Amino acid sequence: MVCDAFDGSEWMESTVQQTQMRHVTPNRSIPMCYVGFRVYRNKGKKLHKDEKGVYDGYSAKYDEWIPLHSPMLAPHLSKSQGYSNERVDMDEELDNVIQPQFGFEKVFGVPRIYSCMSKKFIYFMDMFGNAGGFDTLLEVMENEELEDKKLTLTQIGYMITLLSMPAKLWHTKFVEAYGPRFCTAIERRLLESDDVKLRDLEQ
Repeated sequence: MVCDAFDGSEWMESTVQQTQMRHVTPNRSIPMCYVGFRVYRNKGKKLHKDEKGVYDGYSAKYDEWIPLHSPMLAPHLSKSQGYSNERVDMDEELDNVIQPQFGFEKVFGVPRIYSCMSKKFIYFMDMFGNAGGFDTLLEVMENEELEDKKLTLTQIGYMITLLSMPAKLWHTKFVEAYGPRFCTAIERRLLESDDVKLRDLEQ
C-alpha cells in the first residue's frame, strides 16, 4: 500500500511494508506500520534498485515503524506534492487515541515513538498519577509545606526535576490541567525567596 509519510525533514511518497499491533504496556497496544520511504516505479528523482525492483526514494536502511494513527502518515499524494515540510511535534496527536490502562481511570504518560517507548516507565507514571501522586505534589507546592515544615528550595528543585525529566511523555490533558498550577506555585516560591536562599540553591 502506498501513502505519504514524513521522514523527519520532508513528506515523501512511501510504501507500507507491513502492519502489526505493538504492546506499549502490558494492557495497551497500538497499531503500527513499517514504512519504507520509497515507491516502486521506473521514474523519479532518486532511482535505485533492490530485490523488489526499481524504486524512487530511500533504501530499506531508513525504514521505520510509525503508529498507524500518527499524523506522520497521510493518504497518497495528499502531502508529498508541494506540501510544507515544516515539522511540528507530531507525536502529541496520539494522545487522542490512547485509552487508560486496565485498572486506571486516567492517562498520565504516553509512549512517544521518538522519545521513550518503555512499557514499565509509562506504567509507573500512570500508577503514580492515578494513586493521587501528582495531586499530592501540587497540594504540597501550593501550600509550600511538607509535614508541617516550610518547603526548602532544594526540595522544590527535586519536584521540578521529577516533573520535567519525562516532559515529552506527559499526556496533553495532564499538561493543560496541571502545568499552569505547577508553574504558578514554583514561580511564586522563587520570587518570594531572598538572595541568600537563592545563592544556596545555586551551590
